[in-house]
Amino acid sequence: TWFKDGADQEIDWELQREHLEFVISAGLEGVVIAGTNGEAVTLSSDEKARLLRLTREVAVQQGRPDLVITMGTSGHCTRDVVAETKIAAEAGADYLLVLVPSYFHFAMDADAICAFFEEV
Repeated sequence: TWFKDGADQEIDWELQREHLEFVISAGLEGVVIAGTNGEAVTLSSDEKARLLRLTREVAVQQGRPDLVITMGTSGHCTRDVVAETKIAAEAGADYLLVLVPSYFHFAMDADAICAFFEEV
C-alpha cells in the first residue's frame, strides 16, 4: 500500500492505482490486500474495502475481471473479524486471509481457534 508523505498517513490513491495497473498488466494472477505482514493493522476497514474495490476496478479495466483478490481480515475479537469479513465479501473479495485474534494469545488453544473459525 502506498502512502503520501505527511503526518496524516493518507493512502496515495493515485500511486496505488498506477502500481495496480503495472502489476496487473504484467500478468499477475492474484493479489493479497492487507495481508499479515506490513501495514494492514494500520488500515481501517473502510480503507481495506476501498483498496479491494480499486483493485477490482483496475483489473476489469485491464481486461482481467478474473483476477483473484484475497483480503486479510483481522481484529481483536471475533465480532470485529466477522464484521471485517462481511465488509471484504461485500467489496468483492474472492478469498479471505483470516487471522486469529492474538491479544489473548495465551487463551487461544486448539479448541478456541476451532470455535473462532466456526463462528467466522
